[in-house]
Amino acid sequence: MIGTVDAFYLPATGSMPRRLVGKDQLPRALALQQAGGQIASLLGPPVGAVLVAAAGLTGAAVADAGTFAIVLVVLVRVRPAFDVERSPRGAGLRAGVVDGVRIAAGDSVLRPALLLTAAAACFLLPVVSLLNPLLAREHGWSAGAAGLVAGGQNLGMVAVALVVSRRGTLGRIGVGAASGLCVSALGIAAAAMAGTAAVAVAGGVVVGAGSGIFACHIGPLVLTNIPDTHLARMQALLVLVQSLALVVGNNALGALADAQGATSAAAVCAVGACASGIVGLVLKPIRHLRQK
Repeated sequence: MIGTVDAFYLPATGSMPRRLVGKDQLPRALALQQAGGQIASLLGPPVGAVLVAAAGLTGAAVADAGTFAIVLVVLVRVRPAFDVERSPRGAGLRAGVVDGVRIAAGDSVLRPALLLTAAAACFLLPVVSLLNPLLAREHGWSAGAAGLVAGGQNLGMVAVALVVSRRGTLGRIGVGAASGLCVSALGIAAAAMAGTAAVAVAGGVVVGAGSGIFACHIGPLVLTNIPDTHLARMQALLVLVQSLALVVGNNALGALADAQGATSAAAVCAVGACASGIVGLVLKPIRHLRQK
């Protein structure tokens, strides 16, 4: 059910920033949005635990419903500052899908951006959700240490997002996205080979920083190059590419961790992320990408 809701929610929320701010402010707005999301992810679990301890599960659920009601009222009252041309509604579902894929595959910016997104989903996202707990168990670290590694990743992402929201992205935005993958690879390798939890936490901060660099550059790169008529459609395609890569990555890395251990699976992620970043830095279509 959560996945079904996300299939509607993510394309809509991903395309809304184009309607709220001008293209020149879009990178900073997206970075601020990312920072807010990471802060919420960092503070949400402990705040939820306090609510459960103070008011029980029923009280926490009531408080949660109340916050959603507030968000709903805000969304109803929001009036986008920029209008965009909507795509014709006469085409059928299959024709609409084919049209969206055709535009993405034929665009010199969207095509490599989607490939980089797939690489990040395959080699970066499983580190946070799958391999961190497995590495902690393999090294004999406590659950608290595993939580600190995850917190370090959030901290790195928040720090980068706040810097980008203040100073903006690199001029060559494709270089920024590819560099983020390389930085993340260094952090993954450090966490995988860490002899102590402290080193793993430091590696987690580097992973988060690299992920933040990638996300803060790939987001505006994609959003500013999508035709107005295909905003939500391209965002849906982006979610699809990311989800498929994540399904493949999670299952393959989980099987490898069962067979060879979590350290080997993390090493594959480090090599894959580094190779993807280097390819991005070497290939002209990505290296020369600039935000429009």
